[in-house]
Amino acid sequence: MNAYRKRAFTLVELLVVIAIIGILIALLLPAVQSAREAARRMQCSNKLKQLGLALHNYHTAHGVFPPGGITKAPRTTCYLLIDGNRSTDTGAPWTVLILPYLEGNAQYDQYDFDQPFSALYWISTPNRKMQFHPNTQFHCPSDPNSSSDVCVSNYFACQGGGATPLCHATTGGSNRAFFHNGIFHNNSEVKIAHVRDGTSNVFLVGETKYCPHPDGEPEGAYASWDSGLRIHEDAAYAFPLGLCATMNAINSANWEAYNPAAHFSGDVAASTFGSHHPGGCHFALADGSVHFVAETIDINAYRSMGVRNDGLPLGGFGE
Repeated sequence: MNAYRKRAFTLVELLVVIAIIGILIALLLPAVQSAREAARRMQCSNKLKQLGLALHNYHTAHGVFPPGGITKAPRTTCYLLIDGNRSTDTGAPWTVLILPYLEGNAQYDQYDFDQPFSALYWISTPNRKMQFHPNTQFHCPSDPNSSSDVCVSNYFACQGGGATPLCHATTGGSNRAFFHNGIFHNNSEVKIAHVRDGTSNVFLVGETKYCPHPDGEPEGAYASWDSGLRIHEDAAYAFPLGLCATMNAINSANWEAYNPAAHFSGDVAASTFGSHHPGGCHFALADGSVHFVAETIDINAYRSMGVRNDGLPLGGFGE
């Protein structure tokens, strides 16, 4: 009588099946990661679109774009040297001024606009308690440093562009650059009519991955999405935070050296736009449109797009 013999996988067959599954996963994983990044990139672009729309709604209501930051110095001045009191020089930044147009009225009403704003966490002001809270409307999901519990921003307004800034802090090893030829600077009052190069040719807001981060400065020298604009000839007090210029090429700052979660990067934050999207970053233009600009864009065309009225021709976004 023949005994019934149950058929089973041999060890070799099992190993072959496991190897095939491993190969399939290895082939599929990059596609999954690419799809996830595409979704994050779309979210990032949509948030930038909302900021651009809020800026235009502000312009409709007030006749001008908001100032890059309110200060005690006139808008033609690069440095703040008023009474030497660095704790009272700085007012509200553009990010706070547009909150009513981002459905942020309740948050907006909690600031005291008669009191100074803090530029960095260690600068004590009446508004500091309110300022240093996260706002995910200013977070790009592609940035691993912009988790929901940190107060940084991935979107800086464009203060201008060029190879040489109007002025910059030069002491203390810093090179934090200040420009006035863009749409945003201290006490700026730029109208669409002032954007003479055409609203489809000038940057309004761009992405950054260099915003000074709490993990990089545990003693408190880090920024918030609503940090005030502080400009001073002493590098230790010169912070055009919330603003950046088209000065250095996109993503050109070495990430290991300037990872804001490891190092303070105030000079890079003022001069270098960038993102964690491969190959470039997004910009909202003065016409409200959002474009992905390649890091390989011609540097002269790129710098020109930060300027509102230089009259120079453009060579495209390099998308």
